[in-house]
Formats: sequence, structure tokens, C-alpha cells
Amino acid sequence: MYRVKQEKAYFTIKEAKAGVPQGNVLGRILYLLYTCDIPQMENITIATFADDTAIIAVGDNSEEASRKFQQASDNINNCTQAWKIRINESKSVHVQFTYKQIAEAPIKLNNTIIPYSNNAKYLGMNLNAKLRWKEHIKKKRK
Repeated sequence: MYRVKQEKAYFTIKEAKAGVPQGNVLGRILYLLYTCDIPQMENITIATFADDTAIIAVGDNSEEASRKFQQASDNINNCTQAWKIRINESKSVHVQFTYKQIAEAPIKLNNTIIPYSNNAKYLGMNLNAKLRWKEHIKKKRK
């Protein structure tokens, strides 16, 4: 339950069905508490800041890393469905950080293929698949 106060006026009480209130000081901390039970896996790092989440899968080859990534994606999808958190698949990208030529393995999130990209933006950093900083430096100079 929640109610909004504006100056001395109170609005009617509403029921919060799921989620965390946005646009307040505690929103980020509450979201982290809300999502702290995302399942952890070996050789998978799940990096979260506020509502930005990155999955980092490590493998001996791209097929192994993609398989682990898909498994982590499925685990996160199950967790977010249980907590009624909506993931915006259109803001998601799949990047494989390697110097080798690779075949792009399709990764799905909520039955939607995550588009492959050579670049990803995370917490203001522009990350390149070949681990080069040219694009990041170019954007920061602007």
C-alpha cells in the first residue's frame, strides 16, 4: 500500500501489486534488495547497479560461454517472472568479448532473441567486443 503526499494534501491509498517505487532516494537500494536472490552460477558474473544488469559468462570457447550465458539468462528470466519484474528485451544486447572470429550464437531472453552487437554501453562505459577503447574515448570527447 502507498499514498502520495504533495505539500499538505494526501492522495487516496493505492495497492502496490509488484515492483519498487521509482524516482526516490531509496528506489535503487530497494531494487537491489528486491533482486538480490537472482541465482548465482559458477563462471557467471551478474553485475547489477540500480536496474541495469550485465551477465558475464566465461568459457574455454564461445560455444561454452554462450551455453552458460543462455542458462544464466533463463535463470534470471525465471526469477524476474516470479517477482513480477518486467525486462525490457529491446534494451538488451549480446556481446562476445574475444579477439577470435566467432559464429554468433543466438541468446534468448523471455523467448526473444537478444541482438548481437560489437558494442555495449554499461554504466556510462562503451565496451567493445575486441576490448578496444576507441568508441568510448570518441563519445567521451564529445
